[in-house]
Amino acid sequence: MASPPFVILPHPLKGRAATATRDLPPGSPLLTTSPCSVYTIQPEFRREVCARCFAYDRGVEWKVRVELPPEGKLKQSPTLGLVFCSEVCRDGWVHRQGAIGLQAWKTAWEVGSRQKGKRSSSNGSVEPSVDGAETVPDGRPSFKQIDRAWTAAEDTLGKRVRELRMRESSEGAAQLAKSERKLLQRAKDSKAPSIETLWAVVSGILTHYWTHNTPVEVVDEKSDLPADNDEWTEIMRLKHHHTPFASHEELQDYISAYLCLLAQLPVALVPSLTPEVIQTLQNAAAHNSFSIRPALNSGAYNAEYLGWGLWTMGSIWNHSCAPNIAKARVRDRWVFVVDRDANGKAGVRAGEELCISYLGGDEKELGVAERRKRLQDAWGFECQCDACIRDMRGMSVPE
Repeated sequence: MASPPFVILPHPLKGRAATATRDLPPGSPLLTTSPCSVYTIQPEFRREVCARCFAYDRGVEWKVRVELPPEGKLKQSPTLGLVFCSEVCRDGWVHRQGAIGLQAWKTAWEVGSRQKGKRSSSNGSVEPSVDGAETVPDGRPSFKQIDRAWTAAEDTLGKRVRELRMRESSEGAAQLAKSERKLLQRAKDSKAPSIETLWAVVSGILTHYWTHNTPVEVVDEKSDLPADNDEWTEIMRLKHHHTPFASHEELQDYISAYLCLLAQLPVALVPSLTPEVIQTLQNAAAHNSFSIRPALNSGAYNAEYLGWGLWTMGSIWNHSCAPNIAKARVRDRWVFVVDRDANGKAGVRAGEELCISYLGGDEKELGVAERRKRLQDAWGFECQCDACIRDMRGMSVPE
């Protein structure tokens, strides 16, 4: 039996590195991932991107949707706000979500739809919340600011809402006092979260829920769940970025989504809906998510950005501006093979680190300064790969 093509070894600067165990010719298969754990689609592409396989046909709107039975006196079936490229994709997605997942997605869509028109403005100010007018600071929030914001949300509403939801589940809503019902409504009326944030949070907490509530014996070769049924552990193992929010507005959007969903999601999901879970998801996604773009490969920067997904298995690779791995998204999975023309070499040698490009192909046209700037802005590190070191030396002017 052939040995695995690579191993993950500790690295003094990068934490860990995937290293070839033997000589690998171009085209050698390295890894095919499982479906992503967490994802979101940009709202402008909501009707054009399949919610399961991310198929996109240049502006064509997919017509297949999940049809739920009408509720109460409503004659129209409630919607989930998701579309699919085929009935096969829809049925597979529904099977994976289960009844509790469908209810969670339905709740997220209702929250997002109900609060349209209340989104924050582009100048940094936001609409008045239930607590009064509020101004969002400029700049990227620091770790302390993030921690203070979540602590304030928990102390003001989160802890109490969680207690009331558990009581509501065991005693019934009729047993809650009028003031308690008002408190739940206050959480539901939190500042409007964006639909893309709601989808990211719902997909993430469902991953947490299924990891902790699916017996291992029900996971078989037909399931999309990992064999050890421990996807959450894989998320925890990823490198985390502890200041992941690009703005205070984005931070508040996640807090609002948390409070709105906490007051409305099925109570069985409440233990998976915590500030710690949401922060773990966001911290992991900030440094490990993959762009979802139209092409089979990762696409260039000028390709349409449809959304992002967190494929934990695909996050084992480090970056190089002269990558020796080619990557391609095939439906809802990523496939990695040895590049056919990496650095002009025929494959890789045993002991060589295996790397992808985080720049999606643009590294071939960019200079070292622009490459480093993009990597610093997006992933928070200054690239020290062999290509950047070589280019910097080439730029040095001898005395």
